[in-house]
Amino acid sequence: MFIPAPFTTNGQANANAQGTCTATCTSPPGTIAIQSFRVYPYPDEPKSKIIVTATSLSGVIYNWYVDGVFWTSGENVRRAFEFPNNEEHYIEVEAVNPCGVSNKVGRWKLAN
Repeated sequence: MFIPAPFTTNGQANANAQGTCTATCTSPPGTIAIQSFRVYPYPDEPKSKIIVTATSLSGVIYNWYVDGVFWTSGENVRRAFEFPNNEEHYIEVEAVNPCGVSNKVGRWKLAN
């Protein structure tokens, strides 16, 4: 975080600036794991909802990937996906804060 400070010039072609930087974290996120991976088939439909829950960490954003491609990010530790039953997908998650990135973990959604 940047805290503004007075800005003064000396009438020349240069200036002096002062400010204070404050770290918003003290260390990179810890290790995460997939805590829950549940598949809920829709009755009479050829698709399923998959709800994935990662380890809860404070002060992080979760990046979610499907088949190695970035899908979405946010503060929620749980994410829902919908896929056709006959498809297989690899779902991954990682935690990010201003000090770094956690490990990336994943699990297969198998065809059913």
